[in-house]
Amino acid sequence: MSSWIVVGWVLWAIVLYVAATWTYGVLVYMRRPAGVSYGSIFQAAFAWILAVLFFFTEWNKLHLLWLAPLAWIGSLLLQGSSRAIDRHS
Repeated sequence: MSSWIVVGWVLWAIVLYVAATWTYGVLVYMRRPAGVSYGSIFQAAFAWILAVLFFFTEWNKLHLLWLAPLAWIGSLLLQGSSRAIDRHS
């Protein structure tokens, strides 16, 4: 097994960890009065999309080195403003 394959799987595991922890964070912050920002929701969603796509396809997981940061920047751009979703809206 090539060492680059191992590096790719480690990157995928990191993306999966980020997806799980961001999702947990979104759920925790939704219970608080301040709510959660759209950017956090987008970041969690994009991380899950990347984790699932790269698990079920044969794409080279080293592409996560540029796709994960791109998804993070994209989620900040999609956020648009610092509005938060709270449980009262």
